[in-house]
Amino acid sequence: MAVSYKIALPSLKKFEGGLVYIASEGQWTNRGIQYTTYISLGQKLGLVTPLTLDRFKAMTVADFEKFVKYFWDLATFKNAIKDGDAAVMMFQALWGSGNTGIIKAQQGLNNAYNLNLDKDGIVGVQTVNAINSHSNAANVIWVALFNYYMALVELNPAKYGAFKQGWANRLNWMKPKPKGSDIAIIGLIIGAIGLALIVNNQ
Repeated sequence: MAVSYKIALPSLKKFEGGLVYIASEGQWTNRGIQYTTYISLGQKLGLVTPLTLDRFKAMTVADFEKFVKYFWDLATFKNAIKDGDAAVMMFQALWGSGNTGIIKAQQGLNNAYNLNLDKDGIVGVQTVNAINSHSNAANVIWVALFNYYMALVELNPAKYGAFKQGWANRLNWMKPKPKGSDIAIIGLIIGAIGLALIVNNQ
C-alpha cells in the first residue's frame, strides 16, 4: 500500500475507543478526537454545520477520517515522509501528544543521529529530510515516544498512571521492525526494552 493516512487507521481502530467523556478534561472524545478539536477544525474540514454536540457524538467514519488526514498531513509534511513506519510514528506523535510529541521525535532524531533540528514541534523540510535520510528513523521516533510516555507516568503517576498500560500496549503493537545496519539507536532500543519489560510485568 502506498504511504497515506490510511496506514494509520488500523492502530486507531484498534486502540481508540468510541464516545467517551473524559472527566479530567471536562469534555467528550469520539474515536480519540476531542470535542474542542471538532469545534475548532470542523468547519475547515467541511463538516456539516452547525457543529453541535449531537453531531459530534454521531460522527461518521468519513468525518473521522477527515481529521485523521488533517493531522497526518501535518505530521508528514503532506505525505513527504517516504517510509510508512516512520510516517505512522510521526502521526502517532502528533495525534497522541500534539506539538510536544513532535518535539520529542525531533529530540530523538537529534540524539540518535547527531543532528541539530529545531525542536519546534513543527514538521518541515529539515525534519522530513532527517527522517528520509535514516533507515531506522521510525525506531528512533518509537523509542522517543515510548520513553516520553513512561516518563510522564513516573513524574505524575496520579494523573497518568491509569494510561500506562494502554500507552505501552499501543506502542508495542505498532513498534516498527529495525531496518538497515544503522547502530545509532541500539542503546536507545535496549533502554526501551527494559522499560517495556517493567510495564509488561506489572
